[in-house]
Amino acid sequence: MAAPAPAAAPGVAPGGLSKGADAPGFTLAKADGSGNVSLGQFKGKVAVVGFWGPIFDSSKQLAGALQGVQQQFGDKIAVVGIACRQGADSADTVRTFLSTQKATFPAALAGDAAAAQYNVRGFPSVCIITPDGKVAAFVEGAVSAEMLAGLVESALKPAGN
Repeated sequence: MAAPAPAAAPGVAPGGLSKGADAPGFTLAKADGSGNVSLGQFKGKVAVVGFWGPIFDSSKQLAGALQGVQQQFGDKIAVVGIACRQGADSADTVRTFLSTQKATFPAALAGDAAAAQYNVRGFPSVCIITPDGKVAAFVEGAVSAEMLAGLVESALKPAGN
């Protein structure tokens, strides 16, 4: 008889963080060279953090979905794309990817350590974070702008509603 699998650490679900867990902070260099981007910058707003790699075809859909929710919700939310995987973190590769996708949200480089903190096990992945820094939702795999919009709307609602 096989031994039972070890229990996940508190706040960690297979592939991502559990709803209500504290979102780990990160500070990463921006792909456009204009400084850093950090989770702390987004305190007080719903943050939509996309983990992706320009080397993965599925990341194109995520870029479009992130752009869509940024346009739909404007200043109510903050969107950041975090480039992951070796070869995907060069600034030129990321800038070319964003330009090709017509994405205007900030993108961060060398996000593998941040992805590990968020227990990302597949790309693309998205974490929706409440204004007080808690995980509202975590999604691995293909996402649409409509799916992200629903998750953002839920995160924008005051607690208890």
